[in-house]
This record gives sequence, structure tokens and C-alpha cells, in this order.
Amino acid sequence: MVLGWWRRRQAYAAAVEDQAAELIAQHGDHAYRLARDAGRLTSADDLQVHFWAKVAQEIARRQGHEIGADTATRYLER
Repeated sequence: MVLGWWRRRQAYAAAVEDQAAELIAQHGDHAYRLARDAGRLTSADDLQVHFWAKVAQEIARRQGHEIGADTATRYLER
């Protein structure tokens, strides 16, 4: 039972990473915004909302974006 949970978790993480890589390859700097928009536009399905939130986090991590910091804050910290 635990092994099945671990495999599903690994498959989910791989799906998140694959989707993040695909969005970055296709849309470059706009990938984060597209992932956030996809999360907002999904139905009330919590699993899909969570998936797109994880994709957006992965894109932000790969592109070096600080989540939650607005443009003015990033500009002042330079």
C-alpha cells in the first residue's frame, strides 16, 4: 500500500515537471503566467487547481522567480 502511494507521488511529480518543461519550452517567460491562468480557469476540481499551482511553482523555481514578490519589490531589492 505504501509502495503504491510512493509510485503515484513520483508519477505526479514527474507530470508536474514535464508540464513545466513543456510550458517553458513553448512559451518562455510567459509560462508562469499561463500556468497560473490555467489554475484559475479550471473547474472547481481541487486536484487540477493543485496540479497547476505545483506547475507554476516549478516554473518559478526553474526561472528564478520569487513567488509573491511584485515587480516593485523585485526592483527595490536589486
